[in-house]
Amino acid sequence: MTQWARFKSADGRVGFGVLEENRILEYEGDVFDEPRPTGATIPRDSVTLQSPCAPSKIVALWNNFHALADKLGKQAPIHPLFLIKPASSVAGPGDPIQRPASYKGKIAYEGELGIVIGRHCKDVPESEAADYIFGYTCVNDVTAAEVLNEDISFAQWCRAKGYDSFGCLGPVIVSCLDWSQARVITRLDGLERQNYASRMDRRSRSALME
Repeated sequence: MTQWARFKSADGRVGFGVLEENRILEYEGDVFDEPRPTGATIPRDSVTLQSPCAPSKIVALWNNFHALADKLGKQAPIHPLFLIKPASSVAGPGDPIQRPASYKGKIAYEGELGIVIGRHCKDVPESEAADYIFGYTCVNDVTAAEVLNEDISFAQWCRAKGYDSFGCLGPVIVSCLDWSQARVITRLDGLERQNYASRMDRRSRSALME
């Protein structure tokens, strides 16, 4: 497995490369399109890791995790259920989660597996969906919980989940990961709060590619 990371150096330069233990092997070009090694090796502790990619948006699927659906008594959806988190919500590893101005309510966390799409695509058949996946990353899908149902006439999913810093990504993108064998573990102040296997069915997983 290759671990791709983005970093910022002390002089403010942003670069990317392959993370190997305590060093980064720097690359240049486009991480999604034949990146080229520069030959430079950068000590991990000399840079600050950024979000491993800068997506145009995050497509967040709902009710595609079987264990939670079973717990809530939900049936599998006919079509993928999703919302969009904007690019402005992206935060990197170690970045603080910012409380929205004038919001005093609960802020919820949710550890998830993020699928990083590496190529532009549309109407991709399920049999070819995996060809468009660059890799996988960790996501903390943050929510201003009391905003969601603030207006009883309209559930505000995008507003509740789209604030600045509410889309935490990283620290790396891992390529060639067997997602079916992965576990998502979330810790808060060092205490384990979530620990579950990736049990997305193929229909829900492929829907993110479309």
